[in-house]
Amino acid sequence: MLCAFNNSLLLPSKPAPVCELCNNLKLCVADVASWTLVNVISSSLNHVERREAIRSTWGAVKFLDGLKIVNVFVVGRTADLRLQSELNKESDRYGDLLQFGKDDSFK
Repeated sequence: MLCAFNNSLLLPSKPAPVCELCNNLKLCVADVASWTLVNVISSSLNHVERREAIRSTWGAVKFLDGLKIVNVFVVGRTADLRLQSELNKESDRYGDLLQFGKDDSFK
């Protein structure tokens, strides 16, 4: 079962054989200890300070009432080798960056 609301996903630690869309959070979290909340956070490549602020405030919460919480920052790609190197270091340090194959742009 997969529950989605806002920019977050609730994932069971042992996935059900059939995925279902759950519109009622209370139905999804009958056994909250076996679920993980994944916050998907869109971020620009250059917003290192903003990602740091999230990691040091509400993003520092890893468990809440038995619910595991994981934050994932989604960024685009860059041709700037220096910036890519910095992103690689940040990813190695925190393990919470997901870089996808589209250029980082708001066009």
